[in-house]
Amino acid sequence: SGGIDADAFASLPTALWVTDAQLLGGNLALSLTTPVLGKQMEAGVLFDRLGVQADISRDNWAFGDPVLGATLGWHDGKLHYTLGTLVNVPLGQWEFGSPVNAGFNHWAVDATGAVTYLDPATGVELSGATGLTFNFENPDTDYTTGTELHVEAAVMKHVSQTLSFGLNGYAYKQLTGDSGSGAKLGDFKGQVFGVGPALDFTFHLGRLPVATNLRYFYEFGAENRLEGHAAYVNFAIPLGGQAPHGQ
Repeated sequence: SGGIDADAFASLPTALWVTDAQLLGGNLALSLTTPVLGKQMEAGVLFDRLGVQADISRDNWAFGDPVLGATLGWHDGKLHYTLGTLVNVPLGQWEFGSPVNAGFNHWAVDATGAVTYLDPATGVELSGATGLTFNFENPDTDYTTGTELHVEAAVMKHVSQTLSFGLNGYAYKQLTGDSGSGAKLGDFKGQVFGVGPALDFTFHLGRLPVATNLRYFYEFGAENRLEGHAAYVNFAIPLGGQAPHGQ
């Protein structure tokens, strides 16, 4: 690619239901995410998965693919474990040849395992997660993205029940190459890494606690992916009026 400048904004409203059901000794939670995304891109020359495009200037605001989730959680003293899966349902906006699509136009399944160590006495929290994303074929392009590995980690210091800060990072690497008749650029394996500060705090709207997470990542080591800066703001509001676990 040459001279690419891109921005992406995403709103990811998520409904999380922690059920009373237990499976394999763990607590079962179900979730639904309905993304709304905005993308803007300018490029002199773009070598994408469909070929070569020149003098590109595109922007788009649209609904993305809904994501269904299920998680099992276990607790053992200072250790907390989760196993979860996410299913990307290809119902979001997608247009053939567009570099700013909101949806993927293909099914995908992610499986992730995570563990958190939290010592209430010292306020030290260590968290890590590893997952694999399995992509299915885009039927309109005969293109299948390879299997993707993602790893996330964080080191946090809780200074009170409502405030913590620390450092977080992630690594993304495509393990298998892209395939299908639409893969004109070969396997096109991608990777990127990110690291930055993290801040968590809780405030109240009346009697309702609002857990807030702020994340910033400086990205580096990108291959076959855009590289830049990423910032995330997350608000969690319990509909039952109880504070989220750990807050």
